[in-house]
Amino acid sequence: MKCLTYSTASGYRLASVYTFLHKKEKNVQRFSDVVFYQSDTQFVYIFAFGAVVFWGQDSNQSLSFIKSIEQFADEPTTQFEIDEFFYEVGTKTVIDEIGNTIILENDTDAFYKLSLSYALGQSIKLASHEKDLKSTIDKMAFIPRTLAKTGKTSLKRNEIAKKMGELYLQKSSINSNLNVMHTPRVIWDHSEIEPHYHMAADFLDLHSRVESLNMGLTMIQDLLEILEDQLNHKHSSMLEWIIIVLIFVEVVLFIAKDLLKA
Repeated sequence: MKCLTYSTASGYRLASVYTFLHKKEKNVQRFSDVVFYQSDTQFVYIFAFGAVVFWGQDSNQSLSFIKSIEQFADEPTTQFEIDEFFYEVGTKTVIDEIGNTIILENDTDAFYKLSLSYALGQSIKLASHEKDLKSTIDKMAFIPRTLAKTGKTSLKRNEIAKKMGELYLQKSSINSNLNVMHTPRVIWDHSEIEPHYHMAADFLDLHSRVESLNMGLTMIQDLLEILEDQLNHKHSSMLEWIIIVLIFVEVVLFIAKDLLKA
């Protein structure tokens, strides 16, 4: 059987998702940042931070479901980040790195699978941010390189302002989700499933990946400061030229006045 994880949006409005699903499904449950339900051998977990985890569904079924709740998504994306695992029943809950296989002690308990789904959902969201951050940093890398070579940037003031806007948006998007990349409250409140969450979080390397993202955010902050300095420099340079021009005009007018008197 397959376990599919998707990063689909910046977030979901869970109250609306819960109301929508409750009309169609019987076993729907909601906590502060997740709505989930079980239908026979299929389990679906929708997270407030914009990730969805499916157990026992194929890709066509999962994509159809994601489409059905798109109306409750904030900033839905058309390019999903996707990860795929296989799972089977065994005697101990583990994730086997070979073949991305999850071994489950219990294949019928939705709450038990919730502990693993949290880590899987957080992981796919991190993957989405990692991809976006790399793209942003690669796209902006020419700025410090140009400054190192020439001591200035060729960007115009409006271009600098646009770059700063892009960086601020990227930074706020990542920051908003980093706040949920910790052990969820529902996991702390249910000690019987907490070890399964931590096992999955360790396997998926969530802690060090969050640290790496924070380092990336520091790089973005450094870029913002560089661009701000350049913007201020261009502004001051423009003021200097305005002053020079005004002085020149004043001198010309003064000379012209004297010539007219002569």
